[in-house]
Amino acid sequence: PQVLFEFAEWAPSNFVFSPDGRYLYGSSYYSGVSNIYRYELARKRMQPLSNAETGFFKPLPLTADSLVVLAYSQTGFVPSMMANVVPDSISAIRFLGNAIADTRREVRDWMVPPVAELGPQPTADSARPYRARENFTLNNAYPVVEGYQNAARANAVAAGVRFNFSDRVGATNLEVTSSYSPDGRIAPDERVHLRAVFRHWNWKLTGALNRADFYDLVGPTKLSRKGYALGAQYARTLRIDGPTSYGYTVQAATYGNLAILPEFQGVSTSYRQLSTLNADFAYKSLRKSLGAIDDELGATWSTAIRSSLVNGQLYPRASLDVAKGLLLPLDHSSVWFRGSAGTRLAGDRTQPFARFYFGGFANNWVDYRAVKQFRNAESFPGLDINTVSGATYAKGQVEWVSPPLRFRHVGIPSAYLRWANLSLFGTALATDVSESAARRSYRSAGAQLDVRLVTLSNLDSTISFGFAVATGSGIPVRRASMVSFKIL
Repeated sequence: PQVLFEFAEWAPSNFVFSPDGRYLYGSSYYSGVSNIYRYELARKRMQPLSNAETGFFKPLPLTADSLVVLAYSQTGFVPSMMANVVPDSISAIRFLGNAIADTRREVRDWMVPPVAELGPQPTADSARPYRARENFTLNNAYPVVEGYQNAARANAVAAGVRFNFSDRVGATNLEVTSSYSPDGRIAPDERVHLRAVFRHWNWKLTGALNRADFYDLVGPTKLSRKGYALGAQYARTLRIDGPTSYGYTVQAATYGNLAILPEFQGVSTSYRQLSTLNADFAYKSLRKSLGAIDDELGATWSTAIRSSLVNGQLYPRASLDVAKGLLLPLDHSSVWFRGSAGTRLAGDRTQPFARFYFGGFANNWVDYRAVKQFRNAESFPGLDINTVSGATYAKGQVEWVSPPLRFRHVGIPSAYLRWANLSLFGTALATDVSESAARRSYRSAGAQLDVRLVTLSNLDSTISFGFAVATGSGIPVRRASMVSFKIL
């Protein structure tokens, strides 16, 4: 860094270059009021351009002889123009407060004494431990519309209400959603939908009955499930140090009256009771340069144990996911290598609880999750969701992320485009790799275009378009397209 000019205790603000690079224009309270200054780089000279009594802010060179500035007024900041000319002379600004203090010296006795002279002061009449239950209250309630996928896989619309509770510091909260499906195709015992999520620091408790979800109405990925579910989760981050972080998650759950597996929407089950115990450990160290729209380099890895207990039989599975990103000579462009592998540890390999399932882009038409769902281990663009499976698997993916195309004049102030970004990827998958007779292989290639849209001046949304081609053992060439709108 190089010091160009010292404004003493008044910091410079909003300095910008002139189009020809000869000057820097900005503002400072150097005179006691925010005024505009010009720094000439060749002569290393700072010159004042204004001496207003009310203040000018955020100068922007418009032409060689004029600037656009924001003038302070009682109605707010007013865009104005001023001459790009150094005045011949500058008089002292007369501060009315100082003038009153000079003529009516008794007002000086009205000054608040320094904090050091006041000494310690009580901040409350009494101190007591904070208890979340004593500060727990209803924050809001609003109507909701949800989708419910019955056994016939027909989406039924459910209407209901959601209640949100929390304590004052937000460390404890409760979300309760209740809805009802009047659709006659649904069995009477499935028409009521309940879901509750309770969070307290690192803990999360969930309960559901015939779970429904709004996003089941707007896409192929379904979260609604028949039956009941009770779960407990504990998550802890062990370290956060700049770009590096790692932590673990432990989760236990029990399910009843199942029709399809909780983890895989396309897999039916004849077992009505299921208990699970899962544990994950994840590490990531990711970085990006100034102006980047996504992580550009670094590494991540995670390992997981998934265990299902059905009719006294335990079906444990283990998996490992790794990713490595490298920068390319192009600005904000990188290539990512991803790998994933998993295996069953015990149990009949033909049972659905002992297998891993793959397929689909996994984006919904309207979504709230990460934009690039194709990066997930269970995704395989080009094939339908949960189309292929294996008791063991190995998967690899390479992705090229293009430099973003930035837009400056597309849209209106309340709704405009910010950038567009293209990802090209290729994926290979082998299932049942430990069984030569059952071994299968699959290949996929595709692209996804993401366009960032800003609405209401500062709310980010993303429109995504995807296309992929896939083929493999016993599967002819298939093509799939995807359109998704990620809100906020």
